[in-house]
Amino acid sequence: MKIGFVGAGVGTLHAALLLTARHPGVEITIFEKEAHVGGRLRSVDFESGGRIDEGPTIVLMPGKLKEQLAEAGVTGVKLERVDPLYDLHFDDGTVVTKVSDVVDQAIAIERQFGEGRGFYEFMHQKEKEYRNF
Repeated sequence: MKIGFVGAGVGTLHAALLLTARHPGVEITIFEKEAHVGGRLRSVDFESGGRIDEGPTIVLMPGKLKEQLAEAGVTGVKLERVDPLYDLHFDDGTVVTKVSDVVDQAIAIERQFGEGRGFYEFMHQKEKEYRNF
């Protein structure tokens, strides 16, 4: 059987891993417009030796990532916690540091923008949704 995917983001890579694990004879072709795969899982390396993720979407759910990898037969992956995650720089010179702790992040957002309660409520709602994911 031959299967083609368009786009080589995390969803496609996961689907391809699952298909090849469950159906070893399947022939998969992935079409990607970029010169790299991984979509938002990709990182950029700097000459100074630093590295930054292009998009932290999946790293906010490390348990889900490990579960998906294990389902595809990939085990022994070691994830390292990074905190703080990154700094957000705004045109007016404001800098907000993204941290993993929801309460600490809400406090920082409240201090900077007066929207900490809204952020906290949003994250609480998303936590409920992800628990059922």
